[in-house]
Amino acid sequence: MRALLAPGVELVTPDLNVPSFEKLDFEAMVALGVESGRAIAPCAIVGSSLGALVALDVVRRGMARPLILIAPPLGLAREWLPTLPPGDPVEVFNHARNTNAPIHRAFFEQIAATDADREAPPVPVTIFMGIDDETLPFERVEAVWQRWRRTPRRDRASSPCRAGTIACSRPS
Repeated sequence: MRALLAPGVELVTPDLNVPSFEKLDFEAMVALGVESGRAIAPCAIVGSSLGALVALDVVRRGMARPLILIAPPLGLAREWLPTLPPGDPVEVFNHARNTNAPIHRAFFEQIAATDADREAPPVPVTIFMGIDDETLPFERVEAVWQRWRRTPRRDRASSPCRAGTIACSRPS
């Protein structure tokens, strides 16, 4: 991705595996995102998957920059906990390691308790996601989007559209 964007765009991608992948802490992830953003004054905040929930909270904590959310699990955080296998830690696939790795159950409990997607963000938002995503139902994300649009802040959000197998938003 960096090669495609260079030299005009600098990507700052802090490692959000804090304090470690095995002991992930959602609050620490958000704090690192805010700290990183304050250090560079980004022109946009981007989050993919779980990182989209982090990005939403980063914006709510004062980093008022446009949001780009890629495959955001909007409306789904509370549903993850009941689907987990019993025990602690929980084994999940780690893309960086290309294998399963343990995460303590408390992290999933934090995610279930988060309300990062409850209210419309106070900034413009663009969402990219596949319509036929196997793990992230488009309809659930779209329902949150529509709820956001009905809030008094809707004039700050873009309008959604569908393009092929990608759902996106573009300025009105």
